Amino acid sequence: MESPSTGGDRTEYMTIQITRSARNRLLARALVTLALGVLFSFYYAAAFTAQREKAENLTLEAYTENFENYKAKLLAGTDMPQALIPVASIFVVAFLVGSYELLVFLIAWLLGKVLRS
Repeated sequence: MESPSTGGDRTEYMTIQITRSARNRLLARALVTLALGVLFSFYYAAAFTAQREKAENLTLEAYTENFENYKAKLLAGTDMPQALIPVASIFVVAFLVGSYELLVFLIAWLLGKVLRS
């Protein structure tokens, strides 16, 4: 009878079992993250292209013609009180996270209907 090897050549395997609903949620999160990445990539590429085109067509006269209006607008400040910005930011982040989670829930539900295995 051979004794077990004590060297570093021993390979151990572990099996992880998850429920169908956990599998569906994990797969839905991956799909939503991938889809959002693709959508944001397309948006960024379009915005970059538009900005590049605008920069190539910009002239010094066009850049300086609205200088006084731009300066007055900057000096006037914003219409939103500064104390309201953090509160509004919390609501925006909560909305974005909630939308993400709702999208994950809906896709996981659809995957549960489609992948009845």
